[in-house]
Amino acid sequence: MQEFDYQILKIPPYVQKFSKPLAFILSILAVGFLGITDYLSGFELSFSIFYLLSISFSVLFNGRSAGLAISFISAVVWMIAEQASGAHYSHVLLPFWNATVRLMYFTLHTILISVLLNMIDRMKTLALRDPLTGASNWRFFEETSQREIQKTRRNRRPITLSYIDLDNFKLVNDTLGHDAGDDLL
Repeated sequence: MQEFDYQILKIPPYVQKFSKPLAFILSILAVGFLGITDYLSGFELSFSIFYLLSISFSVLFNGRSAGLAISFISAVVWMIAEQASGAHYSHVLLPFWNATVRLMYFTLHTILISVLLNMIDRMKTLALRDPLTGASNWRFFEETSQREIQKTRRNRRPITLSYIDLDNFKLVNDTLGHDAGDDLL
């Protein structure tokens, strides 16, 4: 997955600056905290939704593989916390079954989040590029120019803008057809 535009999800700038290792460590610490909370609150009170936050955070910053690792750690921690807090089962294999089902759910969540992030990124790319030429479009120009103008104001430096114009391009389309105009572009 390429570098994700965190501004789409309204993630605060200080969080956007987290390094990948730091984000992964924070995910592990959050899972550990949830495991301890699960243990202390007993097996009757569930914190399952909060494990998904750690998994989602890990996928967002480190990609699908890290999300799968956090999913596995979450399923194991949840199983250990549940057993340590006194959960009783009618069969010795039931905790393992429950952990496997949780792992499958966490894995599905990881895959869906990573697909969603890829789709968001792809849609943003499609929205900023001309489909024929792959060149940046007006929307891209507006976003980039606004950032550059802000940067030049902060740094008090000049900015230069240039453009290219194809004279009589309409004439090419009108006389030779749009396919020839597309080839020219």
